[in-house]
Order: sequence, then C-alpha cells, then structure tokens
Amino acid sequence: MNGWNDTGRALELPARGTGDSGFEPETIAGLFADQAARTPGRSAIVAEDAHLTYAELDARSTRLATHLVSRGVRRGGIVAVAVPRSAALTVALLAVVKTGAAYLPIETDYPSERIAHMLTDAAPAVVLTTGAVRDRLPEEAENAGEGAEAARTLIVLDDPATAHALAVLPADAGALAGPLPDSPAYLLYTSGSTGRPKGVLVPHRGIVNRLLWMQDTYRLGADDRVLQKTPSGFDVSVWEFFWPLITGAVQVAAKPGGHRDPRYLAELIQEAEVTTAHFVPSMLEVFLASPEAAECTGLRRVVCSGEALPAGLRDRFRALLPAELHNLYGPTEASVDVTAWDCAEDADAPVVPIGRPVWNTRTYVLDGTLAPAPVGSSGELYLGGVQLAHGYLGRPALTAERFVADPYGPAGSRLYRTGDLARITRAGVLEFLGRTDDQIKIRGRRVELGEIEHAVSRYPTVGSAIVVAHRAPSGDTQLAAYVTDRDASEPVDLAALRDHLAAVLIDHMVPVHYTRIDEVPVTPNGKVDKKALPAPEQLEQQPGRAPRNETETALCEIFAELLGHESVTIDDNFFTLGGHSLLATRLASRIKDRLDLEMSVVSIFEAPTVAALAVRLGQDAATGPLSGLLPLRAGGTQSPLFCVHPLGGLSWPYAGIAEHLPAEVGLFGLQASGLSEGDPLPGTLEAMAAEYVARIRTVQEQGPYRLLGWSLGGRIAHAMAALLEEAGQEVELLALLDAYPQTEEAEESDFSEADFLKGILAAADLEPSALGGALNLDTVMAAVRAAGNDLAGMSADQLRRLQRVMANSYRVDARGLTGRTGSGAVMFAATTDQVGDPEDWREHLGGELEVHPVDASHNDLMRPEPLAEIGAVLAKKLAATARVDGV
Repeated sequence: MNGWNDTGRALELPARGTGDSGFEPETIAGLFADQAARTPGRSAIVAEDAHLTYAELDARSTRLATHLVSRGVRRGGIVAVAVPRSAALTVALLAVVKTGAAYLPIETDYPSERIAHMLTDAAPAVVLTTGAVRDRLPEEAENAGEGAEAARTLIVLDDPATAHALAVLPADAGALAGPLPDSPAYLLYTSGSTGRPKGVLVPHRGIVNRLLWMQDTYRLGADDRVLQKTPSGFDVSVWEFFWPLITGAVQVAAKPGGHRDPRYLAELIQEAEVTTAHFVPSMLEVFLASPEAAECTGLRRVVCSGEALPAGLRDRFRALLPAELHNLYGPTEASVDVTAWDCAEDADAPVVPIGRPVWNTRTYVLDGTLAPAPVGSSGELYLGGVQLAHGYLGRPALTAERFVADPYGPAGSRLYRTGDLARITRAGVLEFLGRTDDQIKIRGRRVELGEIEHAVSRYPTVGSAIVVAHRAPSGDTQLAAYVTDRDASEPVDLAALRDHLAAVLIDHMVPVHYTRIDEVPVTPNGKVDKKALPAPEQLEQQPGRAPRNETETALCEIFAELLGHESVTIDDNFFTLGGHSLLATRLASRIKDRLDLEMSVVSIFEAPTVAALAVRLGQDAATGPLSGLLPLRAGGTQSPLFCVHPLGGLSWPYAGIAEHLPAEVGLFGLQASGLSEGDPLPGTLEAMAAEYVARIRTVQEQGPYRLLGWSLGGRIAHAMAALLEEAGQEVELLALLDAYPQTEEAEESDFSEADFLKGILAAADLEPSALGGALNLDTVMAAVRAAGNDLAGMSADQLRRLQRVMANSYRVDARGLTGRTGSGAVMFAATTDQVGDPEDWREHLGGELEVHPVDASHNDLMRPEPLAEIGAVLAKKLAATARVDGV
C-alpha cells in the first residue's frame, strides 16, 4: 500500500512576488503572474469577444480585482460569476482569484430556482455578470434576504459605468493581498442526495498540485492551444481555464453553447489549431461520429474523464486520430482528477483502467471495515493527499460523513469516501467498477437520484417518488420517475410535473419517463424494491398533426426510432420527448443518412419539432426556407409573434429568439417577395406592408396582433400596424429593432454585386480574407459551405434571387415614408453604432414609446447575448399581454 501511494513530489514553484505582484507562488494567481511576467506579449486567449495577450489579460484582471476589493471582496470570501463563455469570463475568474476570494461559477442556463439556491447558500459578496444575463438572474442576485445587510453588490461588466470605473484603476497587482495556498480557489455545486445541491470548496494548494502534475506529465509548449469548452460549473473547466495560462500556451474559448455541437467543435479545432481538448466519453463518441472529426489531425492530446471510457471507444479514437488519449478520474472533492492512465499503455486491454495516483495523492480500495481489499477484489475507493477539498460549504455534518480520518496516512490527515467501487489489478492499476449508492452520471455530470426524488416529491399532488436510471434502446442512460398520488381524487398530472421539473432542475436531471404506480414496492426488510418497479412509461403525447409530406414522415420515423417512441407527430418537441445535445448529434447524422441533407445541431435546438425541422430542411416548397411566411416555431396557444425581415429579405435570423420567449407563443417569419422563382417585387414599402398583412391573416384572422421588425422590417411592421388598425384590428405589441422613422425620401444607395457578396460573408461571420480566390459567387459560396452556415444550402439561382430582393429592399427603404399608428411601441436601439434618435418615433405613435438601449452594433443584434437581452424584454411584454387577455 505504501509503495502504491509513494507519490510524494516537491513542487517547482516560481520565486515569491515574481513580476510586480506579491502573490504566493503556490496559488493560481502566483503561477499566472510568473508566466505573464515572462511572456507579456504572447497570445493568452482567443475568443469570439476578444484576443488577449498575457499582458492585456494580466492588466484587465488586475483592474477588475482592484475594483472588487473596493467593493468589499476579501481573501476567503466568495464572488459569483454569471458570465457566458468568453474572454470576459476568464478575466473575471482570474480577477476573483487575485483578490484571494473563491469564484462561484453560475451557469446562465440553469433554472432560476437552482441559481437562487446557490446564491442564497453561498452568500457571495459580489455577483459579476453582463447586461444580457442580468435580466435572467433571480432576485437573489441583488438581494441576499431580509434585513439591513441584505444588499448584494451586482457588477455588470459590460455596463459603461463599470468600464469607466475600471479604466481609471491602476494595473498594479502589488496592492492586492491575493490568496494563500490554503485559501479557497473556487466553489462548485454538485448534485446532493438530500435534495439540495452542495457546494465544494477547493483550495489553491490542491488545484496547483493538479495543474503542475499535468504540466509535468503532458508538457504544454508555447505552440500549444487548449480548447476551453466545458461549462464553468463543471470541474474540468478549471484546468481548461488555467493550465494554458500558467504555461505560456493559448486558451481557445468556444462560443457559448458551442460545446454541444461536434461539427462546430471540429471546425474550431481545425481553424484555431487546437492541440489539446477534453471530452466526456459520451461526447467523444458523437464527436468521432462527425465526419469533420477525422480532419482534426492537429490534435496532440485528448483527455477523457467524467464517465467510464469504453475500450471500443478507445479503439475507434485510435483508428481515426493520431493524438494521444488519456483517461483521468477524480471527483470535484479532490481537485478535478487524482488518477491518470495513458491509453497507449496496454493498448488492447479489454477494460480501460483509471490508472495510478498523481503527485502527492493517495488512493485506497477498502472494504467495509476500512481494511485494504485484496488485489483483484472490489472495494470502495478512498482518496487522500493534498488535493482534497476543504469540504462542503456550511455542511459540517456532511463534510464529516464524507471526509474521514485516514488510518494509513500522517497524523491528522483525511480520506474522502468517493462512493465508487474499484479494484487494484495484478498489473498495479485501478479499474472503476461502478457506484455503491444512488449516484449516477448523465452525460458526464454527477447526478444524485435523491436530489431529483426530492424535487419530484415537492410537487403538490405527488405522494411518494422514486427515480431510477433506465437504459434506453439507444444505449443512453435516461432517468425514469415513478410517483404515487397524494390524493386519489386528484391524480398527478404527469405532463405538468415534467414541465415543473424542467423549471427547477438542470436539463440533464429532468426525467424522461413518468409512471404512476399505486404503491411503492418494498423488500421484506422494508427497503424500496426498485427491481419490482414496472417498465417505465413514456408520457402520453398531446394530440398533434400527422405528417403532411415525405420529409415530415421521414423525420417522424427518425424521431421515433432515436427516442424509443411508437409514433411521433409533427408538433412533438425533440427535447420534450427525451432528446438532449448528444442525441441531437445523432439526429443530425440520421437526417444526413436518410435524406442526404445537412442539419446542424444548433438548428435542432432552434427548431426542435418535426414541423420546424422540415422548414429548415426546405424540402416542401409550400413551407420551405424561402417561403413568404416561415414557421420558425409552430404551435402555441397564444397569438403568435410575426417577425418582419430586415433589408436582406430573410427572416432566418429570428429563429434564435424562440428559446427566450414563452412556449405558448408561436413564431413566424415574414420574408420578402421575390425569393421564389417567378415572384414579383413590390415597388413600395406600403405594398410590402399590405401583402404581409394578407399573409399573417391567413394564419391569424383576428387580432390582437404582435409584430416585430428589425431594420427595414421595423418600418414595415409599423406600416402593417397602421393597416391592421384601419381594418378595425388591435395591435397589442409593436417591437422595433434598431429601426428609425423616415419623413423624406433619401438618396438611393448603389447596391453592387460586391456589396451583396460581402453581405453574404458578413452573415456567415467570414472575412473576405477567408476566400480561396477573388471575390465572386463561387469563392463566396465555397467559404460559406466550409463554415457550415445556413446560407450554404442555397443554390446559385436562389442567391441571385436574393441579390435581386436586396437591391429592391434598398430602393424601397430609400423611398418609403413613415406614417402614423395609434398603437405604442417598444424600441431596441443599438448603441455602438447608433444612426438615429429613438425619440423620433413619438411623432408616429398614438401610444407610449418604451426605449431599451442594447450594447451592440446594428448588425450584431441577432447574436446570442444581444438576442437574449431583447428576448427577456419581449418575454415580459408577451406575458403581460397574455395576463391582460386572460382577465
């Protein structure tokens, strides 16, 4: 046992106070300060929002750290960080670390109830966020509770006042106290068996040991680029953030949500020349299935952890890519990973081991009496050494239960009971065998069934609740909930229960199956007999429409096969039926195999029903992607929102707003005439408005109507509102996205083919430098197809028609004058390139004008962060009008 755990290693640390800082060297702050002092001009971060050198990252994080200290943050405190993945997120995390406080990452797509619990439980002194996220945070982000001390400081990083405050601060870290080696570095919340998540507090000493071991073992160099794609609330993200930054390598940050899309990841790995990446095994499986994965030959090393790595997956990886593959193991309570295995060692073993302990850690396989299990026999895995967490925040009893005295280590040392079953093989390596309790892993995330059972049992009509893991025909692990009725006269509405759980649990914790049982089966000794539970049942599907064409029929069949349903309607939602991001990848692959059509994972999230996907695929001419009235989200019990195209003529960009709006609101896009062959072009803005009113009344004959328009579309929507009012109809929402009234004709702008082609590149987030030759239709479309943009599906003829439509839009825009409507409006004004005064609208409205500035450029309003900000305001407006209608 002592030989096995002979892992002692003195860390090679920089001298204290390297550079201008006085940070302790055995801290993340100290290691980064040393690296920044040695390579100030070297690239540190590549992200969508910024590219930063080490000097720039050091200066920005120091200024923010100084600002945090001025707002009361102290060593040992906690700062919550609710910022989407970006360079700004890394700046925020590093700033918190420099203050000596621990950062608490808040995943912005978590349910409000979970975020509220984390903020209440951790009681951070400060919450860092962005303007787009702020409106989605619960009130606990600014209010800590009752009493005079209840106020919590909220700092909006992209607020102009914050930017001004930071700009005048010195970039001198010497004034910062910084952390000590035993100071907490971060606080991560994991699933809790008692029904509430528990916060794990990890010190610098532990994670520094982990990072320096990793560097000694895998040797990042100046030419290495590490992909940061793991959500910040998952512990793997810690080394993705900081390992490259303490070694002189580059951190490449994936876009928010990009971790779900294997095709995007493969393209990013190639384009950004990523050399190092992490995958949970289940995500590695779908990544390798993506055709683009085989092109990622620049990868040098891939790290797996979070789930057991199957030998077959190891072999498929080795056959496809030349990179090293490493299998690591460790819980959040032990600074991410404590054992490691190089898959090149014993490369054909039928079981992939989790390896041997890393520096300054100890692993024991013990029986029920804490005696060592014989070699080859199973036992519970215990961990010891420098990487153990301080424990669970505010949970002394639970900490004492899981962190126990170490009978084999130095006096006063502790062991962590993992609850994992393992064995030491005769070859001297650890093999993972499963769990001793009800904890499972869903897509690499730890899940305590007890937490889900607690959430289910809190539903008012539920009597008893049991949640089990179920193996689906697809091979995925799915959660199945069994409930009894609290009162037989009021049976549980299983669909409503599912919707409730979706609002309070993280998506991977929401059960897929729901089964009502008369009573809970028990064994002779009174314990729940899970083996006696009936097979889990699918929720009874709501009535929906049958497929109307061959494409919808094929999609219904694919949905049913993939998700294990007997039948699917065109209105069924892929995710409501049990789909998730990994299955979405398989769905895209099956669509390609069956229909020979490309479908991105992002498109599946934006259009998750069969009907909406069929529109995206564009197989039916009547409901194709160039149709005049495009259903972006079908269904809904309330009046739909009609979105009028901008100058470009297409309403596709509005698809992203669906996720921010109430599910009861359908979403339709109005697209320009002339996109389909033979369509005439309207000569005036008034003619456009009249045609579009006729279109929407084929879907909704009577008001109240809801209209939204961006750019030229805002002016058209305003004209439509006037026409609807003339017809005696009510317009209850008129939303204008950076559109301004026009009272006199403007000079017509020239719209050349070069302007059109550059516009296509801009829509695909490409620069002219991305072309493989001169600027022409062929080179532009080759670049667009390589980027996987939605425009890649358009033919040359369709693009020529789009060019004709855009030229007409410029003419109509220049000539069209703005009239007056009796309704009010909500106006969103882009502030970084503002071209008009929102107050000018007052002369053209009979009702109130409500203006919301958006910190973005006109062309960036449909990007995720501005769109989330706009969506949050619209969601409140739509909810308010729905309440009024229901009175």
